Amino acid sequence: MAMHVQGYSARAKGLRQEDPQPPCLFLLADAESSRLFREYIGAESKNVRLKDVPINPAVDFHFILSFTTDYKNSSSPCPSKGEFSAYWDTENLALPQVFSVEAHHPNVKG
Repeated sequence: MAMHVQGYSARAKGLRQEDPQPPCLFLLADAESSRLFREYIGAESKNVRLKDVPINPAVDFHFILSFTTDYKNSSSPCPSKGEFSAYWDTENLALPQVFSVEAHHPNVKG
């Protein structure tokens, strides 16, 4: 299994996809199934759009948006005492974009 981040090619058990990709944090491939591809997306940069990511219809594709922070965005960051907020590109990776890509690709989960 070979994986590279930032313009990667992913190969898992004979499945190969080679296309320029938007930057991402890291990738996971399920060890038990070559038909599952997971990608943590949106934490490193803005301008990552779900519609720009090529999706193989023969593979279950999971976008993972699980980055949160409990720090307030201010000139002097301080903890918010448990008030967590999204720490990803919420302009390009919001619920409408997730619903849209899921509607066009039944194998995608966000």
